Amino acid sequence: MNKVIHQSWRDLAATGAGPQCDMVAVSFTGTFTEGSHEGTVFTGWIHYDVAATPTESHASFAVYEQWPSPIVTIAVGGQIMTAEGAAVYDSVFDGHEGHFDFVNMYGTGPFEQVEDFAFFEVFFSDEQASALDGTKMPTAEQLRRLPIKYVSFGTNAPGNVLSRGAFTLSEAR
Repeated sequence: MNKVIHQSWRDLAATGAGPQCDMVAVSFTGTFTEGSHEGTVFTGWIHYDVAATPTESHASFAVYEQWPSPIVTIAVGGQIMTAEGAAVYDSVFDGHEGHFDFVNMYGTGPFEQVEDFAFFEVFFSDEQASALDGTKMPTAEQLRRLPIKYVSFGTNAPGNVLSRGAFTLSEAR
């Protein structure tokens, strides 16, 4: 079975959505540097409407679930997975002196021909809490300004060690 990125994402990306629009369309690529999938290349698309209302909203974070289309499509070793959930944390204190912003996009997917066998998180963070201005989905420019960007990935296979790798973010093509 051959899976491809959903055509609606390609159509929206072709419109040239940028920082002036409500639609975020960026792509990313990287290589896992640790864990069971060390050396494996991953790539993906992030696509969402900034104006979407969160499912839950609290003082310092907002949770987005059940979006009409996936927030993230990610390909790892030829397997394609999607995420429909995200959490945005704005100026969360660490219990000491520091505080930070972070955006977490998460999901599961088929891997090795087994449904929901894999799980992943696409993580953006700013330890200075200076990139986000509230608990709403960030613009493409805000995502770019977040200095820490990585993907964590794992499977339910016995002995699997969580894999992690940093990635480069770019305009969707």
